[in-house]
Amino acid sequence: MAMRVFYIFVWTICTVSFLQAQQVEVTPTYRFQDGIYLSFDEFQRNEPSLKWDQFIRRSVTNPESLITQVDFIRYRNSQETLDLNNIWGICLDGLPFVRIDKDSIHKELPTFAGLRLAGNICYYSYENRVDKTYEIAAYNPLNGEPFRKATVNRTVAEFVEKLFTFEEGGLKSFDKSNIYNLMDDDPELRNKLNQLRPTEVEYQEKLFRLVMAYNRRHPVYFKE
Repeated sequence: MAMRVFYIFVWTICTVSFLQAQQVEVTPTYRFQDGIYLSFDEFQRNEPSLKWDQFIRRSVTNPESLITQVDFIRYRNSQETLDLNNIWGICLDGLPFVRIDKDSIHKELPTFAGLRLAGNICYYSYENRVDKTYEIAAYNPLNGEPFRKATVNRTVAEFVEKLFTFEEGGLKSFDKSNIYNLMDDDPELRNKLNQLRPTEVEYQEKLFRLVMAYNRRHPVYFKE
């Protein structure tokens, strides 16, 4: 009986070790499979259902901003094109690009943002141009009182940062509150996060480093 229990124990350990060996961890340097991801589930599995050798595309990528704009993706043997607004993202040279909703960015062409951090918490960013209204005033130099006011419309650059979890998705803004909620299983990092103040030098960079630390401490694996 004792030997039987021993063999069952050894078999269990070997099975667990084998399964762990088969799992592939999602890391910042991992090169994803190139292709077209029709859904978030395909991204989680690292299995794009459409490969680039089936298509011809016209696109341009900014290597600094990691923004890709796509004019079209067309099947090689026909004039049929993909509806780019119905795909989750694309992968170019191992780097996933997440489709930005057309209502969230002022670009004429469908736009995709490169994933700058892959792991338990994923991150990407992009610059958007937004119209804002400002009130200006002319002041009397004698008494400092405004004597004329007007409103002007200006287009300004807005830096947008986004987060989502690899296991559930759920797109969120990159801010202290959302990061805190995503770290509910790590009190130590939550405590460090609480100590940060927006007035600190490199505040956003420190937030990013805490997300990276969380990913190292809480690895995540591709779905099978």
